[in-house]
Amino acid sequence: MKKTTIMAIATALSMAVAACGNSAIAAKADSASSETPAPTASASSDTDSTASGDVSAVVTPEPESDVLLGGWEINKGALVPDSNSDAVKVFNSAMKGITGCDYDLIAVLGSQSVAGTNYSYLCRETTVAPKAESRFAIVNIYEDLNGNAMLFGEKALPLMEADADSTDDDAAPTADDAAQTEAAAASTGADTEKAENEVAPAWQYNQDKTDLSAHEDVQNAFEQVTVSPSSYEPVAYIGSRATANGTEYAVFCSRMDKKVVKSFCMFSIMVDSDGSAKITGKENVDLSAI
Repeated sequence: MKKTTIMAIATALSMAVAACGNSAIAAKADSASSETPAPTASASSDTDSTASGDVSAVVTPEPESDVLLGGWEINKGALVPDSNSDAVKVFNSAMKGITGCDYDLIAVLGSQSVAGTNYSYLCRETTVAPKAESRFAIVNIYEDLNGNAMLFGEKALPLMEADADSTDDDAAPTADDAAQTEAAAASTGADTEKAENEVAPAWQYNQDKTDLSAHEDVQNAFEQVTVSPSSYEPVAYIGSRATANGTEYAVFCSRMDKKVVKSFCMFSIMVDSDGSAKITGKENVDLSAI
């Protein structure tokens, strides 16, 4: 299946990053102590790559262990804020004084030991403006040895055009992914040229609760496409788009091994008009690329 990318959502993300993310980072940088050690280069504060549509900076091949590139270690326990009091204190400290954006903490994803500690979070971010819609982003925060905290990097989670053939074979979440991919390619092959000349439907970020339990249709779709629920667990329902054949959902997930989180990824799941669901894409998320 030929891969494509939704240009409309990339443009929207470009505007959001410029207006919100950069101003928030600048606000914390100005308030930080001049003696604060700089975070490591592997977790830079460059937010422009998402704005320019460079999604490759966010997604990488799936890691072989729970230690990611750049020395980031995935949170092995529960990801919810209530189970990560120390990380939540750092998050709240870093957000003091930030204006222009509100950050709602969803999950504590991991940490990195430097001259202090870097933390990575999944957040819902909302620009302080009338009728502003929220987006989802991975936010990295640095705490120095004196307990001073500052936001030093963030990237919006892009809602991409997902492709069934983007799923890597070694980490396929279903036993019949290959069959689904082949069937999808056969059924759409005749319309490929026509589809390339059409504008893909725009993704919309979820503006409601993030738990799948609050969205029966999304939860049912996720359960249909996962052979073993313990292998992949949903962290947050990110967004959706309507298509000619049904509805496609984006879900942020953790990959589990013996109940221990090993990595993070984004699933795209298509639900056809008859209620059947299939995976249309999977992208791995790298915390070290923020």
